Amino acid sequence: MEIIATFEPDLKTDRNLNKLPDEILYTIAKEVLDMTDSLEYFPKDSGDLERSSMAAGVRGESGEYYIGSFVDYASHVWDMSQNETNWTNPKRKSKWYAYTLKTHGQLILDTAVNREWKENM
Repeated sequence: MEIIATFEPDLKTDRNLNKLPDEILYTIAKEVLDMTDSLEYFPKDSGDLERSSMAAGVRGESGEYYIGSFVDYASHVWDMSQNETNWTNPKRKSKWYAYTLKTHGQLILDTAVNREWKENM
C-alpha cells in the first residue's frame, strides 16, 4: 500500500509568516520609544530631547529600525554617568533606551510578538 501526500501552504499565511519578523522588530522599537516616554526615562531639562525623540519616531526599514533624537547634544547626554550625574528627577536615565529594554525587555518582546501575531495571523 502506497500513500502519497502533498502539502500546499496557504499563500496568505506564508506571506504573513515571512513579514512577521520585520513587523515584530518595528513594534519592539516602537514599544521601547513609547515606554521610555511614558515612564519618564528621558533626561529632561527643557524637554527638547524628549520631544525630538518622539517626533523622530521609529525610522528605518526592512528589519533595520532605529530610534533617536534630532538634537545635537543627545549623544553627550546618552554617555553621561547615571550615578555621577545629578538628575533633576530620579526617574531620568542615561542610556534611556537601553535601560528601558534591559528593565522591561521581556514585556516589550511579549507585547510585540503577541500584537503582530494577532494582527498578521
